[in-house]
Amino acid sequence: MPAYPPPGIFLQKPWLPGDLPASVVNDDIQSKWGSKMQERELRAFVAIAEIGRMDLAAKKLGYSQPAISYQIICLERSLGIKLFTRSSGGTTLTREGHTILPTARATLMLIDNIKKECLELGRTPLATLA
Repeated sequence: MPAYPPPGIFLQKPWLPGDLPASVVNDDIQSKWGSKMQERELRAFVAIAEIGRMDLAAKKLGYSQPAISYQIICLERSLGIKLFTRSSGGTTLTREGHTILPTARATLMLIDNIKKECLELGRTPLATLA
């Protein structure tokens, strides 16, 4: 298991790359945890966590149910943890899912703030974070 973020940091506060030693910033984060997380995967995770059902979260985000399910599978593979338990009645966050949900929300808020600031400057963001 990677040494960063330090154990329990998700319970303390959302962490940012500036919180990490320089030796693990840049490509080390990607290489230690696999593929990069996508903004759409985090949005899918938060929507499912809030709604409790993949089909309704997919509708809210404008995706098909298989597409949102695939995004969660990719995020779970990237993180190396299961985020939800699935049943016919919907989805329930795992302990790990509960732990990272506040950080996912904070990350999306930061992304939204960056986009808002760009719009206020009269510029439209050309791409989203990978």
